[in-house]
Parts: sequence; C-alpha cells; structure tokens
Amino acid sequence: MRIAKWSLGILLLFLVSACGSNPITAPTPAPTPTSTPSPPRPTPPTIVLTGQVIDAVTLAPVVGAAVSINGRYATVADNQGSYTVTGLLDAGGNYDFTYVSANNYASDYRYIRSMPHNIRLYRVERITAGESKLITVAPDDTLCFNNMQDSPAGQDHVCRTVRVVALTVGTLTIEALSTQDGAHPPLEVEVAGEPVDWSLQNPKSFHVAAGTEVVVNVEIKMSAASTTSQSFIVMTSMTR
Repeated sequence: MRIAKWSLGILLLFLVSACGSNPITAPTPAPTPTSTPSPPRPTPPTIVLTGQVIDAVTLAPVVGAAVSINGRYATVADNQGSYTVTGLLDAGGNYDFTYVSANNYASDYRYIRSMPHNIRLYRVERITAGESKLITVAPDDTLCFNNMQDSPAGQDHVCRTVRVVALTVGTLTIEALSTQDGAHPPLEVEVAGEPVDWSLQNPKSFHVAAGTEVVVNVEIKMSAASTTSQSFIVMTSMTR
C-alpha cells in the first residue's frame, strides 16, 4: 500500500508540473475577412404623369377617379377627368404602370408608354347567372392583372370584364366563345373573399352561394402593335 500511495503521489506531481510548464491556450481565431461594400443603387427617375380619365362609351370625364403610379404615388382626377401625379419609375421603365379605379367602373391597369397618359374606363357590366353577354376586347383595353405572370416579351394579355350574379345556390358554369372562330379564350374568375383562380379554364364550373357575384375577365393575348379588336360571347348557366 505504501508503494502504491508513493507512486500515485509521484504521478500527480508530474501532471501538475507538466501543466504548469506548458499551459494550454485557446487557438487564435482566424481573421474576419473584410467585405467590399456594395455600390449604392441608382435613384429611379422621377416622372410627372398627366392625362385624362374618360368613360369608354360616352367619352365623358370620370370625376374623382383614383390614379396611381405603380400603386404607390396617387392622385384624384378633377372635374374634367384630368390628373397630374408625380412618382418614381421604380420598375425599370418597361413595366411601370398606372392603376385607375372609380365607383361603378371596372379598374384599369396599363403600362406607361406615352404622354399624355389617357385612360378609358368601362362601366361595370352585370348579368344574372343563366344569361349571356356579348363583349369586345380592344388592343388598348386594360391589361389583365396577372399580365406580368403569363405574358411573353412583346405581348400583353388585355381584358374585358363582366360580372355574373348568382341568385340561387348551385353550380355556376361560365363559358366564353369567339364570335369569329369559336375559340375559347382564357377566363380569369374572381369571387370576393376567395383566392383568385389563376387556372384560366374555359369553360369553368364551381359551386356558389345565393347572392354571389363573380368577376369574369376574358383574356386575349395581343401584340402591343395590334389594332384589331375581337368579340366574344360570355354564356352562363346554373344547376343544382
């Protein structure tokens, strides 16, 4: 037992001595690389946009129409339908747009391409489920709101809108046909309080409650240089 205790004491003394003469130190951290600051982003150009908002059918001024650039810089049309709004072209110039709305009119969304920037608004058109409606889509009609999503370069999807009111509960079917060749244009269907349907099906059937108002956008892909309008008949039906 004495030999074992003596050996243990020698071992402990050796360890203490070793630690005292060669202290353990933490490794030196690697230097933090310095990053080159990014150059400041250029300030988008400012535009002073002017124009007039008129009724597409009567050509009367639409007093009080709300006009905005890129949904950010806004103003209101005066008693002559004229407006001036100042804002930044912060979408790169090619995709800067105006958004215009007014009571009892379908909203208008279009790229800024010229000055003055005049806008024609169509009055809201409603039909009851089971009725049909003839509509004409012109090259200078409003862009479809999902235009950025599904339009290739050099072409735009323009829209005409009709609202369908379901008086009873059931399955509403909406179909649009070209009066020229019977083709089915894409249909964008919106129901208040529900997600927008981007499927663009035509015909489109879905369940609705009594009193539901459905916004139907007939989409046509047109070249920006097109001058030809196209006509379609929007047909609706209800089943229980």
